[in-house]
Amino acid sequence: MESKDRIKSFDAFKGLIILLVVTFGHYWQFTPAGYYADGTSLFFTELTNKVTQFSFSYTYSMMEFLLLLSGFQMFKYFSIIRDDQLGFFGFMKKRVKRLYPLYFLSTIAMVLGLMIYPLVANEFWYERRAEGYLIIKNLLMIQTWNTDSSTINGPLWFVSVLAFCLILFYVISRLASKVKDGLWLMGIPVVIGIAFFTSGLPWPLLNQSMCRGYIAFFLGVLVAGFANKIKRKNANIYSCIAISCYILLQVFGRKLIYDDTPLLSRSLPALFMLYIPLILLVIHNPVIDKIIGNKVFCGLGAISYALYTLNFPFYIWLEIYNRGAGVNIPYGKVYMYWIMPVIQIGLAVLIHFFIEKPIYKRIEKI
Repeated sequence: MESKDRIKSFDAFKGLIILLVVTFGHYWQFTPAGYYADGTSLFFTELTNKVTQFSFSYTYSMMEFLLLLSGFQMFKYFSIIRDDQLGFFGFMKKRVKRLYPLYFLSTIAMVLGLMIYPLVANEFWYERRAEGYLIIKNLLMIQTWNTDSSTINGPLWFVSVLAFCLILFYVISRLASKVKDGLWLMGIPVVIGIAFFTSGLPWPLLNQSMCRGYIAFFLGVLVAGFANKIKRKNANIYSCIAISCYILLQVFGRKLIYDDTPLLSRSLPALFMLYIPLILLVIHNPVIDKIIGNKVFCGLGAISYALYTLNFPFYIWLEIYNRGAGVNIPYGKVYMYWIMPVIQIGLAVLIHFFIEKPIYKRIEKI
């Protein structure tokens, strides 16, 4: 897979995941209207309720899909690092340049919002406080390394986990030069992740958030390493059967998929029966890659990082405006549920072209 640097469908997947998990899902979280029934047409109301329920309740494991895609894309560096052709700082520099600028801006926007919100609302925003040690941990991108609950900006847990997975990936890639067929070492974090995730203990580097990263990211690396060894016909057969079985489980096996063991009942079945099969389909079928990786979805993928990192700041500053100006935004209306994502996408487009891209260009010059 090292020869194929970019798969269009991956960008499309990222955009669609962010749209469902963050944009649609978090609207319900921060403006809980319950079941919509405000006199709008029955079809539109039912559609809104279905999307709301799906986005908030049934997309838990989609963040694993993002981590899986990240691991898959990092595999192209495996042999380069293993053969000592790329140093640690050279490897991390490019990753940090991509991740940190918007991460930093989002963190600052969130901190300022958490400071101003109590002044206009006489309460803390969902019990979040801009405390000094939390600010430092968030700015250093290590907030989830020792606990699940120290992030000021909720969605940024993913970036913190990804950062450590990248460091661990480099270390394991270097160790792979010491053993025969060293790619199998990438399976160790997967096993460790499964073992400690189910323990439920908030251990440093072994808490639930970190273990989610180990399982999905390093599975992605392994899938990339073995993907080209699977014949196209076999990949198609496995993918179609696995996806069909997953859909049947969703329809007829709700207790198996959604019980009190989130990792075993949601993440692992989704990873092996849906996300990995989808990856195999798109890399072995150019037609499917082209269909999924169309310009619209890829465009959504291009702005997905801006959409993701600025999601919490969007909601807190919207509510600061709502409370401070006394606007009384009708969150419970059906049409607002659809207007908000459009506004967020529009803002993400502006941020992507007028802030994100200029920052990257400036960094490249420096």
